[in-house]
Amino acid sequence: MDILTVLARLARSLLALALFAAIAPRSAYAAPEMAVRWTSSVQKAIAITVDGSQEAFKSCLSSGFQVRYRFEFLLCKHRSGLFSECGEQHTLIRTLEYDAVSESYRFVSDMLGDAEAPVLLNLSSEEEATKGIATIGELSLVSIGGPAQGLAAGTSPLYISIRLVTDCKGEYNQTLSRIGYFLTLGLLHFNESDSGWTNFTLEPNAKDATK
Repeated sequence: MDILTVLARLARSLLALALFAAIAPRSAYAAPEMAVRWTSSVQKAIAITVDGSQEAFKSCLSSGFQVRYRFEFLLCKHRSGLFSECGEQHTLIRTLEYDAVSESYRFVSDMLGDAEAPVLLNLSSEEEATKGIATIGELSLVSIGGPAQGLAAGTSPLYISIRLVTDCKGEYNQTLSRIGYFLTLGLLHFNESDSGWTNFTLEPNAKDATK
């Protein structure tokens, strides 16, 4: 691929970015709200739902870019004094992009560092796709360092601390990595939002987690 072709593609990508920024202002990317609940009375797994930013991300998808949700988890125990005892941080990456050729949405979900292969789905409807990226139907406590037996009645409650970073991004052709002038471009991230760390107490015998 010659340099003029590469530059022409870059120009088209930057134009698309500018057009998207015009129709999806940064104010539309307020940090989404999260809710956490137990999936069953056994209390071995939780479900997480995210509300907000759906309309802005629909604009991102229709502009040919990728929506990304980065969930970060810390499972902690309350201790006497000022500090809590927390386990290892776990990160779940979810991405969604529209494939104009197949007219479907490519959804990928990957818990970093685990032994499982990433989940890859092709979803036919926009509603199914946007709901899928924003809903974790079942997250086992074991997968984030919790007890295998779940929470027994009368035990001290745990809490899960969750941080969610969402963004819409475009990517230049890898050929540009060989052109020193463009090395600083990399991935073109824009309209990012960060929820910060939010704590949800996981009470035994309670249906929903509380902030």
